[in-house]
Amino acid sequence: MQEKIYYFMMQAAPGEGSEEAGECGGAFINCWVKADNEDAARIMARKYVEEENWVFIQEEESNLAERSFYADDPETLACYDEACEYGLSAAFYMWPPDDQKLN
Repeated sequence: MQEKIYYFMMQAAPGEGSEEAGECGGAFINCWVKADNEDAARIMARKYVEEENWVFIQEEESNLAERSFYADDPETLACYDEACEYGLSAAFYMWPPDDQKLN
């Protein structure tokens, strides 16, 4: 089976003792993962978030990604290409500690 690229948007909070603890209230983390199937990709994305010392809260979105989706957005196209080459790419979009996104 040929590996595909899966996209996940997850909501997470900085883990205790992480660099971001106290500096931000949380983040949306966009992950592109190369895997055989969506379940395997989801496991890899969540493991990555935890390895980066973030606490997974919930999955906001997921889908099968194609390079053409990002043709007009160089930043996300670079993430897609990085996942193709290395297996995973992620972008963190953090908000300040006083912002109450996690409701």
